[in-house]
Amino acid sequence: MAASALEKLESEHAELKQRLANRDSELCTLNRYKASVSHMKKEVRKLVVELHSIRMKLTQTTKEAAAITAETQHQKALRDPESKAAAEHKLVEKDMEIERLKARIEEMRVVASEY
Repeated sequence: MAASALEKLESEHAELKQRLANRDSELCTLNRYKASVSHMKKEVRKLVVELHSIRMKLTQTTKEAAAITAETQHQKALRDPESKAAAEHKLVEKDMEIERLKARIEEMRVVASEY
């Protein structure tokens, strides 16, 4: 009788050790998930800050492009070919910068959608 009680206790002890090991494993998994989520949050914050910076630069570049367009129109009125060409070149540069910024915003949207 004592032997069967001892076997029962040993069996319960082994079961409890196994359950404890399972819980430890689950806890490790949860901690890894928590670290992963924390990392993702940091990355998203970085993306938000960069996106804000790009939007501000895009706004500034758009304003500059509008000013150059106005200058180009003025130069057309004056018919000064050199000034007109320089202003049009600046406008093309600003348009390219705007397109690069828009492309970067789209890239950031794709990256952010992964989170």
